[in-house]
Amino acid sequence: VMEHPAFVSDPFGAIRSHLQNSLAGQAEEQRAASEERRKKEERTEKEKTDRPATTTGTNRAKKDLVGKETARMGLVMEHPAFVSDPFGAIRSHLQNSLAGQAEEQRAASEERRKKEERTEKEKKEAKKEKLLAARVGTKSKWRGAVQRHARTGSKGRGGRSRR
Repeated sequence: VMEHPAFVSDPFGAIRSHLQNSLAGQAEEQRAASEERRKKEERTEKEKTDRPATTTGTNRAKKDLVGKETARMGLVMEHPAFVSDPFGAIRSHLQNSLAGQAEEQRAASEERRKKEERTEKEKKEAKKEKLLAARVGTKSKWRGAVQRHARTGSKGRGGRSRR
């Protein structure tokens, strides 16, 4: 690099030109990546708008929804129960539709309660088993000492035998 004619004649100019060339390549790569991201975002947005109108996001979907609800409201207004007692009809409709939901919630709550009770019972049983295992372990140590005592006739540590 030090012997290159451009560096020998103008070192700072050579460095500047090298940096400009390398940075220009990097800038071009960044521009290409940015353009690719932009195109991908446009494709994603286009896919979103090409989807069927299942929500009220588009004007057409809103118009369809208004048409359906208007037709339904006409049927409700002509229903004999609604004509004779509008508030009573609404009250009975809500009671009927919400009663099923309330029953589902009660059943789910009962199931959760039973599951919690089972879990609590299992925890208690596991704790009992653990304590029992610990007791049996200490008893077996004592049992071993008693059996040794019976075989040797000793009274314990350092004790004398009666034989």
